[in-house]
Amino acid sequence: VLFEDLPSLEDCKAKCVSEPLCKGIEYQADGGCEVWTRSGGIEASTAFDGCTCLSYAAMPSPPPSPTSTSPPSPIPSASNFEPVDGGVGRACRGASPNDNEESYYVLFEDLPLLEDCMA
Repeated sequence: VLFEDLPSLEDCKAKCVSEPLCKGIEYQADGGCEVWTRSGGIEASTAFDGCTCLSYAAMPSPPPSPTSTSPPSPIPSASNFEPVDGGVGRACRGASPNDNEESYYVLFEDLPLLEDCMA
């Protein structure tokens, strides 16, 4: 999912944390933010100035109480990001540096406000 006009890397991380299928982000210096939902996650990157590629994994939640019947859900947190191949100056890719299928994200354009993205 690509969001545009996000003012910071932290805003991009927040979009990922709010997306249950998020596997990572590519933040672009111009405010672009790709929220990656590829089932295999981000496995590679390629050199690209102005981009930062980070993988994401929600931390497991504590074990359920003895009376709970549902399995624990992951706890989303903006601190669960790891740089892919160093992160800074890297564009995210799928299984290889040349794997950048359009199906890994959905493009949203002309949405200047975060609230518009959420609508």
